[in-house]
Amino acid sequence: MKSKKIHYSWWIMASCMAIMFGCTGILVGSQGIFFRSVVDGLKINSSQFSLSLTIGYLSKAFSMTLAGRLLNKYDNRSLISLAIIFHSGAFICMGLYETIFGFYISAVIMGIASSITQIMAVPVLINNWFEKKAGIIMGISMSFSGIGAAIMQYTGTVIINQYGWRISYFALGLIAMAITLPFALFVIRSNPSEKNLLPYGAEQHLNTIKDTFKPINSDEQIMEEKTYDDSLFYIMVIFAVAVGYISSFQVHISNFASSIGVDIVKTGLVASVASVSLIAGKFTIGFIYDRLGIRMTALIYSLFGVVAAVIEIVSTTSVLENPYVISIAIAFCLGALFAVPSTYTPIITRALFGSKVYSSVYSKIVMIY
Repeated sequence: MKSKKIHYSWWIMASCMAIMFGCTGILVGSQGIFFRSVVDGLKINSSQFSLSLTIGYLSKAFSMTLAGRLLNKYDNRSLISLAIIFHSGAFICMGLYETIFGFYISAVIMGIASSITQIMAVPVLINNWFEKKAGIIMGISMSFSGIGAAIMQYTGTVIINQYGWRISYFALGLIAMAITLPFALFVIRSNPSEKNLLPYGAEQHLNTIKDTFKPINSDEQIMEEKTYDDSLFYIMVIFAVAVGYISSFQVHISNFASSIGVDIVKTGLVASVASVSLIAGKFTIGFIYDRLGIRMTALIYSLFGVVAAVIEIVSTTSVLENPYVISIAIAFCLGALFAVPSTYTPIITRALFGSKVYSSVYSKIVMIY
């Protein structure tokens, strides 16, 4: 009896997990651990280092639509490989600079590259390769960004304490490249047609996707243009703005805990609870969506935000007997809610607009937050 061959889509999933772990978890997630060391080492103001982060965010936002079009038109393996090299290379170079202006240059390069590595690559690959279980695969893959950040933030801090921030930039950048680049070069393929396959699960309804692998023709381009006249597109834009704004609260969790009387040492644990809840939220959001659908998933994750707000309101109108427990509860609820922007937004976009125009539509929506 012949053993059933593993569908190549699962190798694509492994590649997506590696990209989220290395590029998002390490290169993006660890930037904050360098803040104080770089400021002290270069003898600059905190605002000057913060400006480099802002430059990176702006570069990423303005590159988003271009990244979506490039991934939709050209070979994903080459584009993602180049993006990884530039992203990790610019990160490594931060360990060489003697002035803050070098950081600004790296920030621009990292911002442009991360529009592919952090934002667009994984959703586009999953959209192309999975017809079935796409939500679950998206959630599992996205959760590896939190896992990478949780592991490598601690690792990077240890390296900084032992060897200095310059060595830490070198080490984390090389680790990120070593984890992600082999998958990009040797595993990733743009579409299942390159392996003479259909997307995972497509065999069950072959007739409905018989031209999945054809490039966008004029009719499909017209359909894409009509998408922007659809009220659903603008509802999604509003949704993206809302969840993007909510996710910005993540950096303030420790400060909130401190403001209500939590010991400064314990505020780190409060932030860790939010991070663990974020990972769990990303991991489970796809399972819930695939079983309960868009509306119930949105309702469930919205309730986390409502509960957090209720706890905070109640805590401000009563005597705080245990601010530590209150801050932990709020951090847990908000952590789950923080999973929505990066994980649920691409799932909803595909569900509402379909897979053919997904990359171009998603790149415009995600640019907002």
